[in-house]
Amino acid sequence: MLNLILRNKYKLLSYSYFSKRIQDLGARFKFIKTIQIQNGAQHQQIQKDAQLEKIDTFLSFSAYQSKYATNNFAQESYVVGSLSTENWIRKVEIAHKIEGFKYDLCFIFNTKFKDDVKHALSLCMSYVMSEKKSSIYLCPKSTTKFDEIAIFCRNNFGIDILNHKQISIVKKFTKLTTIEAALKAKVIVGTRSTVLYQAGSLGIIVYPIDISKPYGKLSGNLTNLNLNINPSKKLFCEKIKELTTKKGRMKYIDDNFDVLEKLDETLRLKKLPSDNIIRSLQEI
Repeated sequence: MLNLILRNKYKLLSYSYFSKRIQDLGARFKFIKTIQIQNGAQHQQIQKDAQLEKIDTFLSFSAYQSKYATNNFAQESYVVGSLSTENWIRKVEIAHKIEGFKYDLCFIFNTKFKDDVKHALSLCMSYVMSEKKSSIYLCPKSTTKFDEIAIFCRNNFGIDILNHKQISIVKKFTKLTTIEAALKAKVIVGTRSTVLYQAGSLGIIVYPIDISKPYGKLSGNLTNLNLNINPSKKLFCEKIKELTTKKGRMKYIDDNFDVLEKLDETLRLKKLPSDNIIRSLQEI
């Protein structure tokens, strides 16, 4: 506090999460303003885990997320777009031919291998094992414990994911790993994840799985997709078989276009997120 006063600096900016201690400090001393740039999709569990309660200004990547912030923990919120999506736009050719796919599925892991991720992976493995000509690309985060996943698949499906002709794994962690994997696959599957928001907004077929109770409470507007996000194994396999066809993908886009364009508004904003963030900070 003394350091802030001596330096005449009263605005605190974060691309991560402010600790509850900092939030309480800002709430107590009104001349201190906390500004958080969204670095991932917000939902009830994230809000609870990060103890998000008292943020002055939230810079969001979509109108849905902005509304969620103002209804739950932020005094005000503005849509600026996603910096990580901007990185994809700048470095990857987003406009690509919808053909020449190398994999049927791309599975996006979360950092922790929790029950919802295990369930979603089980659905994918059931499909791959039943469709012998199908393939899957496993895309972990840099902190994902892959030995835990390998043991799970060996115990539940009797397969070695590190040595299976239908299974490929991201072995190098680069800034573009996820989007490169997504562009190679017909369908991206995963649990609630910022990647699913971003990939869906880019026109890639995404299938979110959510087994939370009450049903779907953690996936935000991903739940508005015309999909059963808590399907039976049979229903999931039937839907994936449909989505891996050209006709099925076209129907998916037609049925979900309005939802997809709202997931991450970066592509539809007049200026890049970095420019929007700078302008917002100058105006605060």
